[in-house]
Amino acid sequence: MNKKMSLPILLLIGIVLLSSCKLTSKTPKGVNTTDTPAVASPSPMQVTTEVAVTETSTPTNTPEPTETKTPSPTVTANSLINQFDLGYPAKVRWCSDQSCFSVDGNGVFKVLSYPDFNVLFSYTLAPDEISIDISPDDNIYVITKNNQDLIIRNWANSTEKTIATGTTFMFGEISPDGQKIMISSEDQWKALIYDLETGQLETTLTGFETAAPVYSVSFGQNNQYAIWVARATIQVSNITTNQIFPAMYHEDFITSKDMDSAATYLAVADFETVGNDYKPTLFIYNFKTGALLNKFHTDDAINAISISPDGTKIALSLRNSVSILDLNLQQFTPLSTPQGQEISNVLISPNGDILLVTDFEGHLMFYSVS
Repeated sequence: MNKKMSLPILLLIGIVLLSSCKLTSKTPKGVNTTDTPAVASPSPMQVTTEVAVTETSTPTNTPEPTETKTPSPTVTANSLINQFDLGYPAKVRWCSDQSCFSVDGNGVFKVLSYPDFNVLFSYTLAPDEISIDISPDDNIYVITKNNQDLIIRNWANSTEKTIATGTTFMFGEISPDGQKIMISSEDQWKALIYDLETGQLETTLTGFETAAPVYSVSFGQNNQYAIWVARATIQVSNITTNQIFPAMYHEDFITSKDMDSAATYLAVADFETVGNDYKPTLFIYNFKTGALLNKFHTDDAINAISISPDGTKIALSLRNSVSILDLNLQQFTPLSTPQGQEISNVLISPNGDILLVTDFEGHLMFYSVS
């Protein structure tokens, strides 16, 4: 009887041992079971395992936590990607396709390729020549010798034409599309707009009046509008219809302004009294009605502003630093700029991904903007 009972017992032990071997073979090698979350279905287990392998094998491709847990910052950390030293302060302008930029200062015009900084064109002004502007397109630059005639030159094909304006002008600017030039008359409160190709007078803008002895008029990012500034007054007019919109008045000299490319708002940098304080302020207007849409106080005076092509961000030069304001989030993101250097200008590129920063020592710094 003992022999008959021992056979079933042996069979039972064998079955248990075989089952144990099969279970062991299903456990993946190298997996730390204490770090693996308990799941009820196989699908989450496969996803978790795949992410774990990606993080260990290619860590450089893993997004930073800030990009996944919070809204993307306007400027990434350590985002200075290039720099160039002119040795003198200059006015800068991006070419429309972002393949180059121009600099105008110290009696010299230069066009440099980006991002390798090869000099595509350089011109030294004669003693009797005054620079007006460089076009973002068509290789055009404009000078004058008497503040009455516009001398238009194409440095690519060495052609030249002269426009006799019949007035003395104070300032001039080429339109964002590179097709027109606008000058401000010194004789009357008016702006004259000429076609750069034909040299013909296209439009005369009037309606702006001021007690200030000096005023300026310039294009917004949109070719359809002109922006007038005299001390603490700013006003916009429609170039096609010559309709002038309500004036916007401020407490002090306007230090900078910009209109978004879609012509939905106007950003103006100035000061305002808040209690007992006099605060640097960025004003956001509906320029067609004159209504104040929003305003932001800053710790330092705003030297320059630049609106991104999509209109969602504004770069600000704050004396010795730079910040980018995200209008959707209504928060500032500071850039890491060299200490002690006063920033002269900020300029967001046509693609919206590069911020060009200049200082009064002639340094040009290029930042990556996310």
